[in-house]
Amino acid sequence: MKATFSIHAQALDITAFIGDSSHTILIGLGIGFVLTLLTQSSSAAIAIILTASASQLAGFEVAAAAVIGANIGTTSTSIIATLGATANAKRLALSHVSFNVSAGLIGLLCLPLLLATESALSLQDSAISQTLLLAMFHTLFNLLGIVVMVPCEPHLTRFLSGLYRKAEQQNNGKKHYIDRNVAEIPDLALRALQLELQQLYQQVQNQSMMTIIYNPNNPLEALKLEEIISDVSHFIV
Repeated sequence: MKATFSIHAQALDITAFIGDSSHTILIGLGIGFVLTLLTQSSSAAIAIILTASASQLAGFEVAAAAVIGANIGTTSTSIIATLGATANAKRLALSHVSFNVSAGLIGLLCLPLLLATESALSLQDSAISQTLLLAMFHTLFNLLGIVVMVPCEPHLTRFLSGLYRKAEQQNNGKKHYIDRNVAEIPDLALRALQLELQQLYQQVQNQSMMTIIYNPNNPLEALKLEEIISDVSHFIV
């Protein structure tokens, strides 16, 4: 990647593109976010950013900001995955967004310290050292994100557990664990199917067939059960 980037260094000089702009950090954040959004992989985006830095296509400040932007941009994958997903999947996606955004904010707070360190070590003429420093920076602010989020986890869990309750109530009598996303991963699909069948069993284990078919308190119960069975059958296929 470094060799390929070097060939196009003059045409892709990000530093020249930014010029004397006072919004270098915002531009870097945007570059990192867009790269991750396009590649749908923060690892690939960060590899591109580190390569651009090593090839002298991007200044250290904009590369550092882009690393933070890539870390935040990876939340786009989780957000896309929530389309058509269950309530629990949406809660988990929001927890991922919360963590990455928090880690990104920590990265922004640590950015002045990183720039001061880079300046003190006089790494301007050592692309390899700058790349290593960027990789260490990315690791550091994610680790700090974990340290911050661990004590917050119980509060975050309670908050997320309170979300999508209305949707779950409206979905009462319908599938709880199976969806199109989980169907693409065999191990998870089997586990989701097991949980869905257990949920179905719990709904009918204490009722007689006649009670299910004729329930004056809930005349649509039989239709709902038929719908669940149909969804399960379709999921298995």
